[in-house]
Parts: sequence; structure tokens; C-alpha cells
Amino acid sequence: MDRKSSKTKNMIQLKHRPETLNQPNDLVKEYVEALNKGDVFYDLGACVGTYGILAYSLGCEVVAFEVDEVNYDALKENFFLLFGYEQGYKALNIGIADKEGAIQLYVGQSEIGGHHKTLDLENFCGHPASRSEIENTITVPVDGLDNLIMKHNLPKPQHIKIDIDGSEYAFLAGAKQALTDAESIIIELYEDNDFFQKIVDVLEKEHKFTLFQKGIELESGLRDYWFKK
Repeated sequence: MDRKSSKTKNMIQLKHRPETLNQPNDLVKEYVEALNKGDVFYDLGACVGTYGILAYSLGCEVVAFEVDEVNYDALKENFFLLFGYEQGYKALNIGIADKEGAIQLYVGQSEIGGHHKTLDLENFCGHPASRSEIENTITVPVDGLDNLIMKHNLPKPQHIKIDIDGSEYAFLAGAKQALTDAESIIIELYEDNDFFQKIVDVLEKEHKFTLFQKGIELESGLRDYWFKK
């Protein structure tokens, strides 16, 4: 596939969850398609890799993070079937939190591409539906984004997609430098909890982001928020 000319969704044929790029009113897709060739895009909560692969097809350098091993394996397969062993795409099987450790992951949907996979954090701020039915619990490694960038000598993020099912407040504490470096983020947030305004305040007051656009409700009170500097 020619990364320079892959500007349309129809040129990306994913094995796992191909329907994702065909969803109407998809603000994350709009966000990714606004990136420029050569930009560094971080995909936090990559699932099966859909948006990182889209960014890669547009010529971006991509770093993807996925905590669930089932989805991580599907992510690698999705990428390999399209691009083989091309450079410029890196994926890590780890959860994003505030610091290094090993904690419990509650798995609500264990199938490939499944959602509702949440970390056992005291400051959990996700949609309650993501913990309404738990199929499995496993121990997973986690770390802060700044630590991971340093340990793996990763490029500084310019644009960050954050879809980490309730770990957003912890993410902020472990990503101070990354958020200073970033030019834009898109983050999925649940509005109806005590952390929502705290997260927005950190982004706007500490890191000087401005809300550019918010998406449609994905579930009651759950939306994507696109911030720019």
C-alpha cells in the first residue's frame, strides 16, 4: 500500500473490526484524517489498531499502546497483513496509568475487539457500564506515558488519541511532559463523574489546551473531546 496516497477509508481493509472506519459522525477518524504526513501520532487504548493504522497509512509515525493481549495480537495482525514489517509503527502491550506497576484489568468483553477493559485504579473515571459485567480479571503491567517514552526512546508525541476506559485521570499524572510536547489530543471522557471537570481543568489550565470540538454521545454521558493548542 502506498502510504502517500492512502487517503480514503476504502483503501484500508482490516481483518479485525473493519466496520470501525465506516461509523458515521466519527470524530476520532476526523481527527486522524486532519494529521499531516510525518506527524507523530500516539494511540493510547489502541484496541485492534484501527486509528493508528489509519494514521500510518497517511504517512504518520505511530506509537500504539494496548493493555489487553487479545486485542494487542489482533492489532499486530491487522498491521502486518497491510504493511508487513515496514518501519514507523511501534506497538507496546502495556496499560497507561500514572506510574510503573502491575495491577488488575477487568475484562468486560473478552472477544477480539471487545471493549470495557478497565484498570483497577482508585481514581477510575469511566462509564459505569464498562464495569457492569466482568467476564475475567487478569494482572497486567502499567506505566506512565512519560516513563515509557524515556525507557523506549520513543519520539515526542505531537498528537495523542486517548481511549483508556476510565484511566484518564491517572494518565494525566504520568504524562506531564508528553502533554507539554503535544500539539493536540482527542480524549474519550465520561461527563457524569467528579473527575470530568478536574481533567478538563488540567488540560486547559496546566497544559494550555483549548477545546476545539466534541463528538456525539457514544453512551450516555460519554463523548470524544478534541483539544488543540
